[in-house]
Amino acid sequence: MSCFVPTNMFFAGIVFWQWLNQSVNVAVNYANANKTTPMSMTETATAYAGAVTASCGVALGLNRLAEQGKLPRPLIRLFPNVFLMRQKELREGIAVTDEQGNEVGKSTAAGWQAVSQVRRRLTRCYGSAMPGRPPMVMSRLKPLALFRNNPRLLIPAELAVVAGSLMGALPCAIALFPQQAKVPVSSLEPKFHNFKDTEGNPITHVFYNKGL
Repeated sequence: MSCFVPTNMFFAGIVFWQWLNQSVNVAVNYANANKTTPMSMTETATAYAGAVTASCGVALGLNRLAEQGKLPRPLIRLFPNVFLMRQKELREGIAVTDEQGNEVGKSTAAGWQAVSQVRRRLTRCYGSAMPGRPPMVMSRLKPLALFRNNPRLLIPAELAVVAGSLMGALPCAIALFPQQAKVPVSSLEPKFHNFKDTEGNPITHVFYNKGL
């Protein structure tokens, strides 16, 4: 996760750089997934191919809109590879535990909640970082004599501002959704509704690792 910000600073439309950037993002999603439902090498390779193909296609297409001024550049990073790389969690579910950490079964509902929270975290990261701060900062920087006389400095300055916004927003966005989630059993499949703990008391909540 520590490489998320620097690797998402590449906005080039060149296919090689898009492939490299999206490959790193796929690796981030894979490495930070819930590991109670492991993927085979074949499943991982298939998911990787689908995620990178879809992400590069979306990114390159949206890049054209960004170049025309119709779309903020940072929004091209809202790609679908979270769902593609963690699809097995959606199909087979993830392990949920009681308060003592004892596994009580696998839940597909919990899998959907976990992956959806990761997607919302990424969206909030970009949403909180992008709409106001970088454009406002750059609108103040552009009139300065330094940038009027050296327009080539605007690109690295803009990247620095965007990077600073992401570095401030990402920790906050992650903190909004703790890695260890607590959910009521009523929001999961019926098989979890009547579980009891070792003392015979009804289990009202279970826990799962949603990943980052």
